[in-house]
Amino acid sequence: MKNFFVIFFGLLSFSLFAQNVPIKTHKSTLFEDDFKKSILVLGEKTQENEIILVRSYKASAISPLNGFYIEKYDANLKLVKEFELKMKHPLSEKNNLVLGVFYANKKVNIIEIYFDLKEKTYICRNNIVDDNFNLTTKELFRITKEKMKELGSFNLQQKFFEAGNKNLPDVNSGNFNTSTDRFLSFSLFGNSTKPRVYSSDISIVINENRTSYSIILDYKNAEQEGFLLYLFNAESEQLFFKEELIQSKEKNYILQNFQVSEDGKSVYILAKNYNNKVKKLKYSFELSQISASETKIKTIEIEDKFIKSLKLNFYNNSIYCIGFYSEKSYEDNDGLCFFKFNKANLESEKVKFSKFTNQFIQDKFGKETDKDIKDLKIKTILFENDAIILNAEEEYEYTNNSPNSNGAVTYVFNDIVSVKLNTDGDLIWSRNINKKQSYTYSDDSYISYFSTIKNGSSYVFINASEKIKELKNERVEFKDVNPNKANLYLLTIDSSGNFTYQLLLNEDQIEVPFSVSKGILIDNSCYFMGRKGKKKQLLKVTL
Repeated sequence: MKNFFVIFFGLLSFSLFAQNVPIKTHKSTLFEDDFKKSILVLGEKTQENEIILVRSYKASAISPLNGFYIEKYDANLKLVKEFELKMKHPLSEKNNLVLGVFYANKKVNIIEIYFDLKEKTYICRNNIVDDNFNLTTKELFRITKEKMKELGSFNLQQKFFEAGNKNLPDVNSGNFNTSTDRFLSFSLFGNSTKPRVYSSDISIVINENRTSYSIILDYKNAEQEGFLLYLFNAESEQLFFKEELIQSKEKNYILQNFQVSEDGKSVYILAKNYNNKVKKLKYSFELSQISASETKIKTIEIEDKFIKSLKLNFYNNSIYCIGFYSEKSYEDNDGLCFFKFNKANLESEKVKFSKFTNQFIQDKFGKETDKDIKDLKIKTILFENDAIILNAEEEYEYTNNSPNSNGAVTYVFNDIVSVKLNTDGDLIWSRNINKKQSYTYSDDSYISYFSTIKNGSSYVFINASEKIKELKNERVEFKDVNPNKANLYLLTIDSSGNFTYQLLLNEDQIEVPFSVSKGILIDNSCYFMGRKGKKKQLLKVTL
């Protein structure tokens, strides 16, 4: 599968310091794969203190996902064992879509759904690779074509082709494809903002203990909407199945994200609920706890605020729903909204709305201003010692409809937002990191960022140009990067909200550029994949 280069000066390790915190980096030897592009999708530590890494690869541009490299490494990134899983299907099995990849009970689980032409049925199955790299498969559920038509607008073929331009979803996030409520269209006749039309979706999430996972298929049609919910244990045995119906004439019900409880017996769902009976646009959020025996629902009233979305998280014995809010419109963001609930009975414990700090406004604009803050998408919410770090990004897309553009879509990933709260919702600090990145036809590997938390500090890794733009009032802006010269920066916001940055690796220190946005965290170490053509290398950064 890979050919290691004979001429190489050995493994490279060195240490440097950021805010008196030792940062150690370690590189593997260079290697080659049969395919040019592969992406890290999973990393776990085994009971034998080895590292399991799973990489997805594409064999061609027209196929969204073709296979996986499953590899074991020792602590020094020396390859111990490897296995290649080719996601092959007979011609009768169409549009196979991988929903997620996770590690449980010493097995790699690759969940996919496809349409069987012979049986006229949608089949969801688990491809299981055990510790000795033996492959077995297990069917999880099936839905007939007739039943799917009754449910509504679920289009597996469309999702199959859309997946060709996207990375595998994070099985820890539990997100549905409802995060972006608008996209921009640019033409000779002016620009327009269009609402995002929500279709059916399917998503998977696994609990933190790796004891249970859930798959939800969200569906819509002219008469009704609802979802199918499946809960499985770590051995892929079904614990329960529920079908929930919502009458569309009364509600417009948009699933946002979901999580599985630590004990693996319940699924918590967060949804946005528009009341279609009220002429004025009226909505609330609903938090549901669904078990085999009952369903509990808690309505989250948002007063007169505008909230585009909330993110559901567990910490200790509480549920946290956190997002951005505005006093003016859905498109703006004035600060953080915070809802805390008792996990057992869903009773409200805390509700807080906190405006962005003056420091945040100065970070972004250089002075106090009433300018709007738009298009913020939450990427991670991290908990540590009763502190909460929320990281988000200014993310949107636009279509250029001018005659020479052929309707090209540009994906924009601009400023990074980092916010620290305590578990009572008090805002401790909020910072904005200025950044400008985008891509249209080019590779997205060096766009966006990777973040983690340690000892109350927020750490952000980015690829950026060596030319950092100096802004007014002692501010800086990180810019797009040439993929062949992708410098690696570490940005740090300490426990008090002080911001620093440093160049971690420059182009002279690397043989392949490392893509940080596709990184993986194992214990206190971050793992990144570097590549240049078929030449590849792993990087381990220990905080």
